[in-house]
Order: sequence, then structure tokens, then C-alpha cells
Amino acid sequence: MLGGFTKGLAAVIVADAVPREALWDHRAALTARDLAAAVPPGVRLILVDGNAWGGAIAPGRRVLPFLERDGEYRGAPADDAEAIAETERLRRAGARFLAVGWPASWWLAYYGAWARHLRGCRCLLDNDRLVVFDLESR
Repeated sequence: MLGGFTKGLAAVIVADAVPREALWDHRAALTARDLAAAVPPGVRLILVDGNAWGGAIAPGRRVLPFLERDGEYRGAPADDAEAIAETERLRRAGARFLAVGWPASWWLAYYGAWARHLRGCRCLLDNDRLVVFDLESR
């Protein structure tokens, strides 16, 4: 504790200022870098992003949108049961990783049983931009 600060002190160091109009693209670029470090090229990846990015965020990976039908995004699951069933269907079809990006991060709170199901897998990355699960570790 620092004297005079009853609840402590937080500091923010800005390495590179980013203009407001470039924040989305900057954050997406950081997310792409995180994803590239966590998920090897060439693998199937389930991407939970609310259809915000598509495959552009994960070059070199075979991206499956979530939920998907015939490779196309089809919206949010109706409930936890559908989310779990779809995750398992895609896992059995060869998806090795599942990544939840910040545009859909609320899904992990809203679909609590699905989030607990995913937490049964090894979590490779968990930051404010991205959570990545290794589905083969289940």
C-alpha cells in the first residue's frame, strides 16, 4: 500500500497512442497476434466472434464460425445445450481449438453451462481480447 492511497494505486503506461478511430483495428491486430501465438497454422479453429471478424483474424488456420452451417455463420445458440452440442459436433469433425474473441466474450457469462464445459479443456490463453481452449485436451 502506498501512503495516502487507502485502496492502492494503479498506473497506466501508454506505449503507443492509438487514435480513437483506429482502436478496433488495433485491438483486432493484437488479437490476431495472440491467436497466431496460441494456435498452430493449418488446424481447424472454431471462432466465436459474433461474425465480427471471419477468417481474417486467423490467417493460415481453417476457421469455422460458431454457430455454423455449411461453413456459414448462423447466429448465437438458443441455449447452453445447443452451444455444447455444436461445440462437440465441430470437435468430432476435427476442430482442435475454440477461440472466443472479445466481440462475443459475453457468451461465456450468458451461456454458463457451455463455459463450464469449455473450462473442462485446457485453456491456452485468457486475456481481455481472447480466450483459447484446446479441445483435444478434454
